[in-house]
Amino acid sequence: MQTRFRQMPKEKDIDKLKIRREALVNSLPEYSDMAPEERLSIFNLHKYRYLEMLKLLPPEHKKLKILDVGCGQGFLTVLIKKWCNCDVYGLDIEVEEREHFRSEKIPVKACNVEKENFPFRDSFFDYVICNEIIEHLTYSPFQMLKEIHRVLKSGGRLILTTPNMATLIKRVRFMLGRNIYPPYSIHYKTPLHDRHNREYVMAEVKQLLLEHGFVINKAFYSNCFEKITPIGPEGYFPGVKGFRRRLYFLATQLYPPFRASMVIEASKKDHLL
Repeated sequence: MQTRFRQMPKEKDIDKLKIRREALVNSLPEYSDMAPEERLSIFNLHKYRYLEMLKLLPPEHKKLKILDVGCGQGFLTVLIKKWCNCDVYGLDIEVEEREHFRSEKIPVKACNVEKENFPFRDSFFDYVICNEIIEHLTYSPFQMLKEIHRVLKSGGRLILTTPNMATLIKRVRFMLGRNIYPPYSIHYKTPLHDRHNREYVMAEVKQLLLEHGFVINKAFYSNCFEKITPIGPEGYFPGVKGFRRRLYFLATQLYPPFRASMVIEASKKDHLL
């Protein structure tokens, strides 16, 4: 069966959808059994990225089936369920019992995506979400991409986000002879699947997807860890530090490849060469 996608909303409806998305994301902390401090910390770090993801998914589309690969705490998984009002599934290397998975009726299955086949039949999903996962893999993304291709319906879409290896701050640090990675004292104390083991540039991600039977629909850079206003990141940052911060974000607005994250939407090709 081939996935049938709705047309983009009309311009007059876009503002209404934006308001609904923001209200939904801001309600997210209620849907978790985590400690309030931990919940808010994770939520505040990622909420603008969640908004970017919801923009690529159709609202109120009950016939869709969506898989969230590497669903973790399930924040984005729950948001997708509420935004699309459809069947949503989670997949992660370990399954944790969480109240919001039970209350939203989201089945979550355990799978090591680098080594195992996904526990779903062929051509089952309309969308697969791969949100900040590929950089955490320790061996290779090949098995995961092969399985994503298998479980997607003909024409089904993969939405993948990952940090940009070539951000402005990393380029500056490299030119100054500094390491672009965290100090080794922190890196090697971080659990293997929690740290970034291999980051990518846009051309590499596109090539990976093309090699695994996908067609690139759209690809763009995003500063999705903060709300960006026309004069810079939201919030008040006084003095020289604030000036440098706004100057940095101005540079990323003028030259998108300097930005923090990459977002790619790709469709499954019917036949692999």
